[in-house]
Amino acid sequence: MKAMKTLVSILLAGALTASVFSGCGKEGEGGTSGDAKSGETTKITFWKAPHASNEAELWQPVFDKFAEEHPEIELEFLVTPWESWNEKYSAAFAGGTPPDVSYMTEGFPNFVAAGQLEDLTPYITDELKDKYTDALWSSGEYDGVMARVPFLNLTSIVFYNKALLEADGVEIPQTWDELLAAAQTLTKDTDGDGKTDQWGYFLNHFTGEISIHQTAPYIYQSGGTFLNEDETALGFNNEEGIRGLRFVTDLMVKYKVAPALDDYSAEEAQQLFYNGKVAMFADQCQAGSAIKTNAPDLDFGAFQMPAGPNPDEAMSRANYGGNGGLSIASASKVKDQAWTLIEFLTLEENGAIYLKANNMLDASAEVSKEMWGDDEIMSVAADAVPSAYPVPTDPRWFSQVDPVIKLMIEEILRGTKDVETAVADADAQVKEILAQ
Repeated sequence: MKAMKTLVSILLAGALTASVFSGCGKEGEGGTSGDAKSGETTKITFWKAPHASNEAELWQPVFDKFAEEHPEIELEFLVTPWESWNEKYSAAFAGGTPPDVSYMTEGFPNFVAAGQLEDLTPYITDELKDKYTDALWSSGEYDGVMARVPFLNLTSIVFYNKALLEADGVEIPQTWDELLAAAQTLTKDTDGDGKTDQWGYFLNHFTGEISIHQTAPYIYQSGGTFLNEDETALGFNNEEGIRGLRFVTDLMVKYKVAPALDDYSAEEAQQLFYNGKVAMFADQCQAGSAIKTNAPDLDFGAFQMPAGPNPDEAMSRANYGGNGGLSIASASKVKDQAWTLIEFLTLEENGAIYLKANNMLDASAEVSKEMWGDDEIMSVAADAVPSAYPVPTDPRWFSQVDPVIKLMIEEILRGTKDVETAVADADAQVKEILAQ
């Protein structure tokens, strides 16, 4: 019952915003339902899953500005909860009633493969494309279709407790070796009971579940990749990838400067840093907002991921940059107006209204630096944009490959398999999947 109340409240938030721009229009009466008549306003629909509890409220100033600049377009906005995202979008697209514009995560290739997203190439200018890194721009393309224009990014950085580092004279680590040395110094049994109660480093499992992005940054920092060049096998079943996995595993298993997976519940883990019991932890930059809310008196800072041995300077500090972009449905009958909205939102002065209010980055490194240049935490996150590694654009990635890698990581971190065996077994499974 509690879950149902949450679901309804989010949907109502989206519906409230929709009513402001669409008058008495009903859901389903957007641009996909018929052509706009000459001289009349055209309605377009925009769906997005929430990155904040007050998602619709954060968008309101952006939409107000859009309405002023484009009175010829009525905008209907709907917040679509993450927990029902796949079902709602899949049903809408398959049924021929998708939103004209949708916020798409890395799972967009599934919709491209089904022929449900428009190729945006005819709309794209060199000026727009040049705003983004090649890797980020390419992350919106699948099977020759440029289906997603980059919009937002959430790079991962290392948060640290200033007082703990200062007390032991520890400098901000710049390399793997320095990270290990700092973590060893900062890991302590402060009450003398024989158990560690202050941790030097914390891998990102505050959510209480395994994520491939706990370990993937170290694979990339070492020179490995998710997939090999022709995308037929894992790109880290090699010396570089094994080295990265062994380093991150050793932090937890060998050196014990990071707690094991089952040492704390998700709730307990989140409190550790707030209570001054964790010196450093890696997480997406939006976590800085949560720290300020839950530990307002904590003096904390942030730095980029320490560099591994990857000869590529940017990738030596590789981090998970969760990104999302904007797409147009192939079934939309008002594609030009839909593009007008996307073009509007990707302008710095417009997108920044929402992104800054939500403690997020623009997908453009340059724009992000301009947005956050005076912010101690987010300026670090902006500098990390060129080091964000992409998730493969393959429809099978999230449904089939990701679970294999996730199980591999759990086996390694729990010690049920050594690194080489776990990677070899996972590689064999992934090869079978990608050969289909």
